[in-house]
Amino acid sequence: LHAHAGIFRSTTEFNLVAPGSPIALWKFYRQVEDESDEPFYGIGLGYRFDDHWGLSIDWQRFADVGISSAAMAEAFNGPSVGEARADAEALTLGVKYSF
Repeated sequence: LHAHAGIFRSTTEFNLVAPGSPIALWKFYRQVEDESDEPFYGIGLGYRFDDHWGLSIDWQRFADVGISSAAMAEAFNGPSVGEARADAEALTLGVKYSF
């Protein structure tokens, strides 16, 4: 059994296109990009078959991945229109070889 925690750096890109005619699409297109340093944590379980081979399964949660309200406000040149953030989870299966 093992645990891990730390800080991860992410870059999130968000493209917003308003519906309408091709001209309207061009006028209302916005691309928002935001970088963040957020915490992550997880747990895992590993098993070694012999001196060299092993197998592991890990679960991780990454907190607040996405675009901040400040980045959205900057992209739209005005007050904040909200944010696009969520927690993300990953479940991974790994094969390990040690030498």
